[in-house]
Amino acid sequence: NTLTKCSVTHQDQYFLGLKGYRQCADYTVTLEYFSDSQCKEEEAEQISAHHGLPELEVGQFTTHVGAANSVYDFYLNITEEHANDNLVVELEDMADDLSTDGLTLYMYHGSMPSDRATQFVVDSTSDKQYSLAVNLYDLVVGDYYVSVQVNHKPT
Repeated sequence: NTLTKCSVTHQDQYFLGLKGYRQCADYTVTLEYFSDSQCKEEEAEQISAHHGLPELEVGQFTTHVGAANSVYDFYLNITEEHANDNLVVELEDMADDLSTDGLTLYMYHGSMPSDRATQFVVDSTSDKQYSLAVNLYDLVVGDYYVSVQVNHKPT
């Protein structure tokens, strides 16, 4: 991504914040100076919080293999087309064991807080099926984030 600022003086201060996640990342920041006549500020690119996350699609099933003691994040964009529907996110534990708490399913609207706290969470099951729902009166257009925590112990 590129950020361009015009009419900057040596007295101006700008701060660049980079938010990481659970892994290390390398960033390269390069400053280029040029005359104001060459400078053209472009609309800042909106960096979505779901950048790089796999997208879930309404009405589509997907499979994913998860490692023990890991968390996997996905996003789902709710458009006007589905704003008057109920949203149900279902997760099936395909592990061979009979654990009732092998997975934890989380859902967030708008963004994922750093502490991962949410009212939408299910962490146990009697039939290896986990589901979360948002009724049509609470569902709003925008991004929803789904996290799956694999609690299975390595075998």
